Amino acid sequence: MELRRRRLVLAGYGAVGRALTALLAQAHDELAQRYGLAFDVTAVATRRSGLLVTPDGVGPDMLAAIPQGRDTSRTPGLAQTTVSPDLAQAAAPPDLAQAAAPPGPTRAAASHGGTWPDLRSFLADPAAPYDVLVEITTQSPADGEPAATHLRAALGSGHDVVTANKGPIAWHEADLRRIAATTGARLRYEAALMDCLPAHPIRESIVPVGRVVAFAGIVNATTNGILSAMAVGRGAAEALAEAQRSGQAEADPRNDIEGHDAALKSTVLANLLLDPPELLTPASVDRRGLDTMPEGWPAEAAARGARVRLVARGESRGEGPTRTVHVRVAPEELPADDSLAAVGGTAMALRIESEYGGKLQLTLLAGPVQSTAYAILMDLVALERGAGR
Repeated sequence: MELRRRRLVLAGYGAVGRALTALLAQAHDELAQRYGLAFDVTAVATRRSGLLVTPDGVGPDMLAAIPQGRDTSRTPGLAQTTVSPDLAQAAAPPDLAQAAAPPGPTRAAASHGGTWPDLRSFLADPAAPYDVLVEITTQSPADGEPAATHLRAALGSGHDVVTANKGPIAWHEADLRRIAATTGARLRYEAALMDCLPAHPIRESIVPVGRVVAFAGIVNATTNGILSAMAVGRGAAEALAEAQRSGQAEADPRNDIEGHDAALKSTVLANLLLDPPELLTPASVDRRGLDTMPEGWPAEAAARGARVRLVARGESRGEGPTRTVHVRVAPEELPADDSLAAVGGTAMALRIESEYGGKLQLTLLAGPVQSTAYAILMDLVALERGAGR
């Protein structure tokens, strides 16, 4: 069987990128046998190493030689926010392991038919040697940059995009959809939501008839782990420090603690599942984080048999031209018989209510970095099977 070969450019090559290339190698034979499909990484861009382009494929030795950069700048877009004193005690300077794509010079050789001064110009070139941009640069919750620029360039040149970045989807989906519709490119973002918990298939196959009218979910693993620890008597600062030591929480925890990450995901989920009359942005979300709640609340609720969870909710209200969509993120006390109350530790879950099918809940029991890589692979395969926004 002759394989269909799809060329990938990886924007960012941190833990997720390395897990993805390992997964592509591991699944190579199955992808060939089941789908007649093969993936070749033909370009990699990182802030530290610049842009590496090898049209015949960036081999394992070259991938292994790419250093995993460290960025000690503050988390983009959160410089003006504050953390509650109890949670701030355990916070250390940020350590962003995945480097964003670079503005620096390309390392592509002239023999490849051309050179590009930076990643954006490479992505914007319709003749550049790639078919799909895999965007996995550092999270930017305030405006989705630089990922949004990368997505616009790739979609504008007619290339498909798979992204693990929720920021550009949450803030700029309307613009990205417009560009994709103009060029015929496709955009997938399963990994931007809840690792490999399947959200796109809800619209594509789980609810093929009728509407999703509401969703509720635990969409941030870090805060769920912290709340679970606080429920058994850990203090806020102790629970956060424990999550940081285990790698569950970032050194700068504000994106999670203040609910920014959950608000971004809730925006994307609402636009994907609830089909709002106009696409929402995170500015539309009623957001409250763990920094707004009393420290003793999780333990007190546990003594009553309840659980405190950071819950993301979206709801479609009304019909016809007066229909609206409302989205909220906040800590809630859930009774023991609520299906989300049982989702503890770093698990995540999404419960939907559909027009005809009632309620359904999907739960991801653990979310290691490999599950994010697997979500990217889910999208890559979905594109080849004809799916796309």
